[in-house]
Amino acid sequence: MINPDMIHSVREAAGGWQVFQCGLPVADTVYASREEACDRARYLNGVEEQYLPVLTRVAQIVADLQRAHGIRRFDAQNLVGRALSDVREGDDRDLIALSSGRGLLEVR
Repeated sequence: MINPDMIHSVREAAGGWQVFQCGLPVADTVYASREEACDRARYLNGVEEQYLPVLTRVAQIVADLQRAHGIRRFDAQNLVGRALSDVREGDDRDLIALSSGRGLLEVR
């Protein structure tokens, strides 16, 4: 799944080449060669191709929590945000409990 707004491209800039996203420079970095800039753009595109499906699923979880439990979107986002902040220390079962609604009992 590719979002065209996230695709990075390169353009010639003063002193070299720059990476752009949505028509704006990604950073102030100017690469000496077009190939260096293209390598960076390819890397960023690869990262975002992996990131977009995850972001889409997180949005679905928020919407599902909101609908299934009648909570505000802001509250559902906070619940998911807290769960994601604990991913490093936590267990995948925690996320499953949250997405199924079992994690809501602890919050209420």
